[in-house]
Amino acid sequence: MERKTDASIEELCKLFAELSNTNRLSIVKLLTKNEMRLSDIADTLSITSPEVSRNLNRLSKLKLTIKTSENMYKITPFGKLVMDIIPYLAFIFKNRDIMNSHSVSPIPKEFLYDTAPLLDCKIIRGTIEGFNLSIKRFERTKKFCWIMAEKAMESFVLPLGKIVCKNIDTKVLLSKKYVK
Repeated sequence: MERKTDASIEELCKLFAELSNTNRLSIVKLLTKNEMRLSDIADTLSITSPEVSRNLNRLSKLKLTIKTSENMYKITPFGKLVMDIIPYLAFIFKNRDIMNSHSVSPIPKEFLYDTAPLLDCKIIRGTIEGFNLSIKRFERTKKFCWIMAEKAMESFVLPLGKIVCKNIDTKVLLSKKYVK
């Protein structure tokens, strides 16, 4: 029996397959900063020029990179967008246990789209350490506050209330079992 696949899934598989190679991903990441000559890419990444050329050809077939008329290579707008998304995927992957521990399904897209400030976040497991860190962050908050917690202590209510009173955009994602 022949299995039909969605064309967009096949294209996405091609993209992930090409970016799963460390050298190709490193090349695209490098080109997000500057246009570069092939030899400079090879020197920077300590790989051979033929290997860089082969990888650049594969990346340009996917329209992630292009060669300019000055024999420079640069990332395309599409490639830049793909590279902008990768930190979010890395964040979600790195925190997959936390994501799976929440019974909110699916995790609200608004949360995922606003994770940029969380990309370098610190995961706190201890109650006291987490409480003290959260209170300090609440006090410094100027614009918005995202909180993702398995459970919350009553002691958070007053400091969190102060943030809400300052008209700071505040969103809290809690486990369903806590909300009950």
